[in-house]
Amino acid sequence: MFDKIIQVESLIAGCLTLAATLLTIYLKNRAALKRESEVPFICPDKEDQIQMEKLTKRNESIIDCIEYTMREIKADRCYIFEFSNGVHFTSGLPAQKFTCTYESVEDGISSECQNPGEYRVSNYNHFVKKIIDGQSISFSKTIDCKMPLFRELLIKKGVKSVYNFPIKNLQGKVVGIFGVDYVKRERVLEGKHLEILKNRALKLAGYLVD
Repeated sequence: MFDKIIQVESLIAGCLTLAATLLTIYLKNRAALKRESEVPFICPDKEDQIQMEKLTKRNESIIDCIEYTMREIKADRCYIFEFSNGVHFTSGLPAQKFTCTYESVEDGISSECQNPGEYRVSNYNHFVKKIIDGQSISFSKTIDCKMPLFRELLIKKGVKSVYNFPIKNLQGKVVGIFGVDYVKRERVLEGKHLEILKNRALKLAGYLVD
């Protein structure tokens, strides 16, 4: 008889413990739901939304411009590289680079912005110096390029002819590079075609520094 009483008491104690545990869980969940319901809904900042809309509109204008240029002069690749200085080496010197930020390519042509999309200025210093000095870089035949590292880069990309122009801001500082590549064949651009590219670089500058 005594053993049965002990068993009943143990069963009652277990039930009470289980009930207490379940009640605790319920109260905690209820409190959490109440806190969540009290958190006010935060709408996206109106100013951020305006800036995003402005940015996407600008991007559309730039992309339309380079796509139109590519079709107009029958290029295989048309692109913009922008200069940046966002990180530093352990020496403390800035890690300057130029990055492909806009691009249009013909079917079957590799995408520059994907592979790899950015380059160290120090590796292509002769090329970059000419650009920031306001000079254009034009080679109807890649083999004629006298800058070894830049020539090897063009060959690696399969470029047969290249035409690059500096993009300047209102203060005359070079902020990027506008260029076209011919991959399927060599192409000599002269006269009006070079003027088209030069004028497009000026137009694109207006979009980039707006």
